[in-house]
Amino acid sequence: MTGPHCYDPDDTLIGKLPLLESASTLTFGGIRRNNLFITKPAGDLYSIRGTFAGAKRTLPT
Repeated sequence: MTGPHCYDPDDTLIGKLPLLESASTLTFGGIRRNNLFITKPAGDLYSIRGTFAGAKRTLPT
């Protein structure tokens, strides 16, 4: 099984999300950044709402 792995900033593995197929992209979204969106090469889109939030992205100035 493949899937995204989540790490702490100190490289400690927090958890894995097992997927039966490979994912083409994933991103966090929603107001609280607690929705994980995953796309697959066939064009499928999946969404998982979690009790966690994705990191806030800072854009270069």
